[in-house]
Amino acid sequence: MLSTIGTKSNSNITSSSLSHNYQQSPAEVIGNLDDLLTEILLRLPIKSLLKFKSVSKHWLSLISNPVFCHRLSLTCKPITGLFVHRFALHVSNPEYDFINLDSNPPSPAFRTLTFVNTSYGIQILQSCNGLLLCSSGHSNYYVYNPTTKQYRILPQPRIGRGVSRSIFGVNLAFDPSKSSDYKVIYVGACDSFLGGLLHMEIYSSETSDWRYGEKLQEMPMPPVPDGWDSGIYQYFGESGGHLLLIDLCGASPFVVHEMRTDYSGWFVKHRVDLGGVAAGFPEMIRTYLDPEDLHYYGYSLLGVESEENDDDSYLLLHLPNKVVHYDFKVKTFKKLVDVAPDGNQAADASSLQYRWFGAFQYYQCLACV
Repeated sequence: MLSTIGTKSNSNITSSSLSHNYQQSPAEVIGNLDDLLTEILLRLPIKSLLKFKSVSKHWLSLISNPVFCHRLSLTCKPITGLFVHRFALHVSNPEYDFINLDSNPPSPAFRTLTFVNTSYGIQILQSCNGLLLCSSGHSNYYVYNPTTKQYRILPQPRIGRGVSRSIFGVNLAFDPSKSSDYKVIYVGACDSFLGGLLHMEIYSSETSDWRYGEKLQEMPMPPVPDGWDSGIYQYFGESGGHLLLIDLCGASPFVVHEMRTDYSGWFVKHRVDLGGVAAGFPEMIRTYLDPEDLHYYGYSLLGVESEENDDDSYLLLHLPNKVVHYDFKVKTFKKLVDVAPDGNQAADASSLQYRWFGAFQYYQCLACV
């Protein structure tokens, strides 16, 4: 059996190396076999890997290797939680609450972001597979990994250098299962915006620079329900690699649409009736409104989260003073956490502190920025 064991540096084991291995403990032997050690490390939680970086320079090199990080991204890692910004708070340095969604809850990575010194404060614009796109001031953008505490200061887009223009969107695209490279897409107004023209640039972490965007594709929208002039939507986001859109055509039920894989259109993924949730949490019922009113139920959607099996996905609902987990498959629900009312506002049993556009998924990852 010993003759079949080899290392990257020496595939032939000599008698002297065998003698040396006999003098080593089993842990030391494994520690010197990079392939075996890598397979073991890939099966450990991120929290342990962060600690093991300090074991030795060799382990640090293994765990920091882009190939290792890529292989780690191919293993299914459940969502750790959500960072949520209170909608009512307008402060120079935003604070974020943390909603734990992990069975082994980690300590929140931060309350406020302070990785760069800025008088504007740092706010989260978007999260994507463990990375955060952040901003401070006008056209100052950063990509931050809250797990490793690494960050990158992005150069300003060409159109934003010294010029103030309307910004329509800045978004992060990162799929570590396909590439360690991420992209940031910037869409702003052109000088000739009166003619309906937009300016798009794409930043690549591989080239560390912006380039002009060229290819655009029109996205179809779900059909408008009978009796409606146009669709009203209360959520637009991604879950498990799928693009989702949730309509608002009445207090309940509502429909969760999923984009087809060829981007040709949408299909109905789930139908959600909140009647049972309202019976369990009657404080969400706004009795002063007509039951047919769009806002009869007081709630906001925080996100759709996926498990390893896509059929086990669930919805996160923010009700007055609490967050609720709703299981799409079995139609059951449970309270996850209580939400304290804002300290600078009068207590209001019907208040909602969070909105979906202020909720950011947190995955622990070792991706380099």
